[in-house]
Amino acid sequence: MATAVSSAENGEPDFTERIMEYQRREYAMLSKIAQRDREMRRLCLESAEAFHAFEDNQKDSLRGAYVDPAMNIEIGMLRQRLREKDQEIARLRDEVQNAPFQPNSIQGKKLLDKCSHLLEENSEIARHLGEERMQVMRIQLTAERTKRVQLRQRIAEFDRHAEQIDAENERMQKKIADLGSSLKETRAEIDRNKKDIEDFRSSGSKRKRPDGEKEPAAEGPAGLAPSVPALAVVLKAAQPLVPSPVDQSAPLEGDASGRHKDKKKRHKEKKEKQ
Repeated sequence: MATAVSSAENGEPDFTERIMEYQRREYAMLSKIAQRDREMRRLCLESAEAFHAFEDNQKDSLRGAYVDPAMNIEIGMLRQRLREKDQEIARLRDEVQNAPFQPNSIQGKKLLDKCSHLLEENSEIARHLGEERMQVMRIQLTAERTKRVQLRQRIAEFDRHAEQIDAENERMQKKIADLGSSLKETRAEIDRNKKDIEDFRSSGSKRKRPDGEKEPAAEGPAGLAPSVPALAVVLKAAQPLVPSPVDQSAPLEGDASGRHKDKKKRHKEKKEKQ
């Protein structure tokens, strides 16, 4: 101590003390490291024991583990869930590996059989649905065919009726033509008779008649007088076929009134002469 103080007073460093101090520190550190190594070794042994103890929850070594019993149950449940997840992962991996279709494999054959069964079922369902719809369509088609047959029958009846009407029209036209020709002949005959009557009247008025002689109008046209009513009867019979019967019968009525006036005039002249 005295030397250290003297050396410190002299200003020279004491290396020996410093070396000893460092050595003490080194020994202390080594002892602490050794202690830590022992502690780490002990902890490793405990952890290994605990790990091997919890590998199987049915082992009796779990009872000696340094774990709470509630935690032991929780760890067992988690381990069971982990095992289920591992199984599901393995199953999914197998499905992923078998994902490529292989028709010769068992799964491929099952898939093909299932597809064929589904196709047959679909075809059967389609057939049933089609039969129901086709039944409705058949009923409608039968009704339409019946209507078509009825329409054809009515058309045939109308055709026959039209043929009958055409034949009747032809007969009526022929009859009208015959009546027209007979009417022309009758009118021509009437015109001739009128001309004969006028000629006879003109010739009778020029002759001198004696006092006791009868009127020539009563004797001369005795053969023609009956023909005028006969012609009037013929014209009246032909009136329904003539378009304007009033105009055709007008000349006959005028002729009759003219003859009546002429007869009265001649009778008056005869009285004056007497």
